Amino acid sequence: MSHLIIDSCASSGFANRLKACLYGAGYTRQDISMGTGISEQVLSGYVNGSTQPTLPDIEKIARFI
Repeated sequence: MSHLIIDSCASSGFANRLKACLYGAGYTRQDISMGTGISEQVLSGYVNGSTQPTLPDIEKIARFI
C-alpha cells in the first residue's frame, strides 16, 4: 500500500467520524460551534479534512457529544 493512500486515509478519518457522530445525530455546524466554543470556520476545516483538530478541540467535541 502506498504512503499516499495511508496518509489520505489517516487524514480523512477524523473528518468522517465527526460527520457521522455529529451530523448523523442532527446537529448543525452552528449547534456544534455554540456547544463547544469552536468557530464554524474551524469546524468546517475539521469536517472537510483540510485541518486536523487540536487536542483541546477534540476534547470539547467529545464532551459535546
